[in-house]
Amino acid sequence: MSRKTPILLAVAALAACGASGPRPEWVRLPGGKFMMGAAAGGKRFDNARPVREVRVREFELSRTPVTVAQYAECVAAGACAEPGTDDFCNWGIKGREDHPVNCVDWDQAAAYAAFAGARLPTEAEWEYAARSGGLERDYPWGNEAPDCSRTVMSAGAHGCGSGGTLPVCSKPAGNTVQGLCDMAGNVWEWLQDHYADSYAGAPSDGAAFERDGFVKVLRGGAFNLTTPEPFMVYYRNGSGRGDRYGYIGFRLARDRS
Repeated sequence: MSRKTPILLAVAALAACGASGPRPEWVRLPGGKFMMGAAAGGKRFDNARPVREVRVREFELSRTPVTVAQYAECVAAGACAEPGTDDFCNWGIKGREDHPVNCVDWDQAAAYAAFAGARLPTEAEWEYAARSGGLERDYPWGNEAPDCSRTVMSAGAHGCGSGGTLPVCSKPAGNTVQGLCDMAGNVWEWLQDHYADSYAGAPSDGAAFERDGFVKVLRGGAFNLTTPEPFMVYYRNGSGRGDRYGYIGFRLARDRS
C-alpha cells in the first residue's frame, strides 16, 4: 500500500471526518467500587492477584482508541513525534485514518494525551470501564467467548482476515454497556501504571501503580491473538515504554471537572 509523506498525511487526516471525529469523543464513567483482578483462571492469572476492592472516582474515557487522524493533528502541530512505519503500522497508509494509531511508544502516547488535555488511563480505571462500571464479567460485552462478531482478533488470519487492524468501533456488538469500543481487541492499550508481577502493594483508590522500572502496563488484547485469555477484562500484559509495535495503541482518560 502506498505511503504519503508525513505532511500530506497530516493534512489529509485533519480533513478526514471519520467515525471517531477529529477529536476524541468522551464517555462518562460514574465513580464506584469493584473487585479488581482475576478470581479464577489458575496460575496464568497470578499477576492479576490478589483480588482486592478498588474505588475509582468519576472520570471520562475516550470512546475509541486514538486514531491515525487524531494523532496526525498532534504531529501537524509539532507536539507529537511520528509513529513507526514497520510491519502492521498504520501511519502513512492511505485509507487508515480511522484505524487506531499504533507503533507509538508510551512517551508518544503520553505526549498526545497532554496535547488533547487528557492523560492515559490508570489500570484500575481501565478495568472498571472494561467491566462496564465494575460488573462481574469476563469480557467487555459479557461472558461469551470472543469471536469476530465482537472483537478484532486473529481468526484464521490477523484482524479477522484484514491482515492487521480494523477501523475503530467496527465491532459494536463488543461494546461495553456505556458504549466504549475496542476495549478488547484491535490493539493493546498503553496505561499509566508501571507493570508488576502482582497487585501486592498496589493502590486501592484508583490511582496508577507507580514504581521503579521500564515496563508499562498494556491491556485489552490485539488483532494478532487467537486465544480468549488476552481479551479478558482482568488479563494483564506489559511492554517496555520505548517499544513501538503494530499491536500497541492507546486511548485517553480525563478527570471530571
